[in-house]
Amino acid sequence: MMKCKEFKKNLVELCDKNADPELVAEYMQHMEECAECKSYYDDYMATVNMLRPHHTPVEQQTIRHGIKKEKNPSERMHKEKRNKFKLIRRKAMQIAASLIIFVAGVGTGLSNLFSSDAKAITPPSTVFAQAIQNLHNVGSFVIHVYARTLSNENLAYFDPDADFVEHSLKVLHQNDSIFWRFEKEDERTIVFDGKEQYMWQKNGTKLRGPAEATFLEGFTSLLNPEKLLEQQKTAISNTPNANIEMRETDSTTIVIAHTEIYDNNLTPLLNDSEVKKYKGTIEYVFTKKEGLLKKVQIWVERNGEKIVIFKSSDIEYNTFLSKEALLQLPDADSSQWLQAEEPHLETGYRLSTLQKETATEAARRIITALTTGELQQAEEALYYYSQELPQLTKELKGCQASEFSAPKHKDDYAGVYIFYRLTCPDGTSDMRHVALRCDNDQKIWILDGGF
Repeated sequence: MMKCKEFKKNLVELCDKNADPELVAEYMQHMEECAECKSYYDDYMATVNMLRPHHTPVEQQTIRHGIKKEKNPSERMHKEKRNKFKLIRRKAMQIAASLIIFVAGVGTGLSNLFSSDAKAITPPSTVFAQAIQNLHNVGSFVIHVYARTLSNENLAYFDPDADFVEHSLKVLHQNDSIFWRFEKEDERTIVFDGKEQYMWQKNGTKLRGPAEATFLEGFTSLLNPEKLLEQQKTAISNTPNANIEMRETDSTTIVIAHTEIYDNNLTPLLNDSEVKKYKGTIEYVFTKKEGLLKKVQIWVERNGEKIVIFKSSDIEYNTFLSKEALLQLPDADSSQWLQAEEPHLETGYRLSTLQKETATEAARRIITALTTGELQQAEEALYYYSQELPQLTKELKGCQASEFSAPKHKDDYAGVYIFYRLTCPDGTSDMRHVALRCDNDQKIWILDGGF
């Protein structure tokens, strides 16, 4: 019979799609009998899921007839803005996976985090444990991070070829409540007032949603650093062959983790081939005096060159934050704020029909709705794209979609990818893909990326 200690120690194995079915059944049985472990599992998966991309623009690797890849990045980006559907898109690696490692150390199996053949190094669990303990005394913190991305892309998009864009997060704990403000340089701001989230963008879009809204995407993980550091400590402690280095200065302890990052060229998936991986390095800097995480930096190695793709400034703890300034919203009446609500269908024929759909059938229905403009045929699935539908339908008008593939899986993504051929009115065609997931309460397929 499984013990609670064993359950918690090996829980990460449930995230592995190749996990032994008998072991999974044993875990499920234990949760039926143990409310404490069931609660632990729910919290664990909630953290994993919040680190997964929602509304992620999964970059396309298009296969064009007669189109060559531009060598000049600036020229390429300029042309892409003119016509998204007639030129090869940028190839970006899924750096979001690196961010998950930096803050949590969880993913779809720890084998993707650390080299199995690396020499065993004493796990730096005491460093993480001290930081976790000291975080309980933190009433506020401010962190500025610089990520290679584009200012007008969403928060899950990273590109090693792009310039750095500043993101700032200010968090205030007060009277058992949490308040925070997130700003992406000159593009969007998100505020949580303890009850609701508000997001406004440079293009004029204003959204409001419940406390559990996913406006922050992967950056949500930064709101609870103590929980995430605890999971990182556990991950390292339970991985004896983890490829970890430790260095010290007079004032800091530095922990360096070596990992792998997936290439975002998903074309191999179409042929059931393995997606290429790149070497990655994550550096954590802890202060000796305060015993707190102070700085993080992430590199990716590509073609023999190490590129910094994510770096933070020194994290400021227990700094004064004005609640009034933190929660300040733009001047707007209530009618200008669009309510973001999770799709929910009443029990009936449509819900039953959507629940029976395969991922391929759902992708065909969704893409067809976009190309024909009949959005009512896929309104639930387009929840994350509600503000972009006018532009998407305009760009896809007159296109034809065909050759939809079977679902394709990738270890670091909770959903599936469906490939299809998009033929434009001028006769040119691309092999494209969309990302779908059905891990919502009603178990219906929702578009999660691809445009």
